[in-house]
Amino acid sequence: MRNSVLGVSWRGAVVGDTVSEGDLLSTNSGSEVHMVMQDSGFMALRANSQLMVVNYKADGSDDDKGVFRLLTGSLLAKPRCTPRQAVPP
Repeated sequence: MRNSVLGVSWRGAVVGDTVSEGDLLSTNSGSEVHMVMQDSGFMALRANSQLMVVNYKADGSDDDKGVFRLLTGSLLAKPRCTPRQAVPP
């Protein structure tokens, strides 16, 4: 379902969605977004947070990079972890 607030289109996320450059991720109270990255890294956007994906490329080449802007709230990021390590206790 797509919605629009102040001319900005948004929709609820579902498991398996792809996040792309330019996307703005937003969470409400009681919600989080957990992301497994292309390079096996892990990011968790905590409740009441906003994160913009400025630039992300992770295909194993020399020019891999990720630039994210945390606008509000908090974020947990871990480099290259296994799925079992991804969810903090």
